[in-house]
Amino acid sequence: MSSSWGVTMSKPQLEVIKFSDASSSFISEYDGVSYKIWNEDDKRILKIRKEIRDYYIPRQKNLCAYCRQDLLTTDGNVWTVEHILSKSKHPKFLFEPLNLALVCRDCNRKKSAKEDLINITLSSCEEYPQKSDSFNIIHPHFDKYSLYIEIILQGGRYIYNPLHPKGRKTIDVCDLTRYAVIEVTAIKCDDLNDHYKKLLLETDDDDDDYVLSDDAKLALKARIERIFERERERGMVFNRDFVP
Repeated sequence: MSSSWGVTMSKPQLEVIKFSDASSSFISEYDGVSYKIWNEDDKRILKIRKEIRDYYIPRQKNLCAYCRQDLLTTDGNVWTVEHILSKSKHPKFLFEPLNLALVCRDCNRKKSAKEDLINITLSSCEEYPQKSDSFNIIHPHFDKYSLYIEIILQGGRYIYNPLHPKGRKTIDVCDLTRYAVIEVTAIKCDDLNDHYKKLLLETDDDDDDYVLSDDAKLALKARIERIFERERERGMVFNRDFVP
């Protein structure tokens, strides 16, 4: 199936959470209005938030749903549960599994409760939208990220290249250009260059099968440098999809 912008919709990118019996019991009593309970210190809410983190972190490959940067931790001070449709503007979807994902705190703060992230009008009786086309930004459950945004590493900085209007909207809403102006913790091309040259050029003096002649070493070194020079020019493209 294709969207109105010509992008073929991919298979679901995240399997929705199935809450525990205790959490489901609490959720069943929610009135669909009092969204502020989300930030209360009620042990039941804290348990639900942890349940969501524990479920989605491995399924998202430790990647933020919007910037797709690695967050190699399960710490709740680093991760935040994201309500794709704002809980303040759409409180009835507070516990809707399709409305939940995990993001870094910067993306959550930048996105906040933006108004224009949905292409349809939701009445009080409507169900949660089931199609990608209903949303103006990349939906972590519905959209294959690489169809909308290309992430390129250039000189230790991440460049977010929009491939589609939803990609551009996501970049704007979450201010992903912030990665183009700050250094990030990542392996740079120069570091990879040195690493692979060392790895490929080292020999074992005790094993003749792995000893390279000086000419072969020079030829290999020149080949590696040509490869990495091309990588410097075009940058390294990362695939950060949750599923193939």
